Amino acid sequence: MSAVLKDIENFLRGSSIEYIQDKDGTINTIEVKTGDPKTNRKGVQSILSFLRMIINTQTVQGNFIIDDGNESNMYYNYVSQARTDLTEAMSLNQHDWSISTNEAELIVDSIMNIVTPFMTRLIGNEERKSYSNTIRHEEKNTISKGDDKFKLFAN
Repeated sequence: MSAVLKDIENFLRGSSIEYIQDKDGTINTIEVKTGDPKTNRKGVQSILSFLRMIINTQTVQGNFIIDDGNESNMYYNYVSQARTDLTEAMSLNQHDWSISTNEAELIVDSIMNIVTPFMTRLIGNEERKSYSNTIRHEEKNTISKGDDKFKLFAN
């Protein structure tokens, strides 16, 4: 699970993960309660399932076209729809997910504070463009025939 989704899960559970080293040197993780849960287990899993459809490696490969004026209406519409869908799902399931009325807006706002900047990676295809700077394929082969050596280079 991505670090972003893990942070959201910890927020919803009212917990954090700590790393503890035992006497053998083995590193273990423990969940530490840091506050009250924002929702019950069913709510946590339902919200995370919704968010996995938004925050994932396939989605970030998309492209929000830049419109006139250097803006992306696709981006603004997507983020707005995500907020609406999350708010509606939480409203319809508030009782079933044990979400207090006082916490509902905080949950949506906190999640959207992560989703909104994450989705900017799609504007103008910048996510894919960044790969060209980090991924290069270089192949070198040496063919020997007696004393003659031929080198082939492909970039």
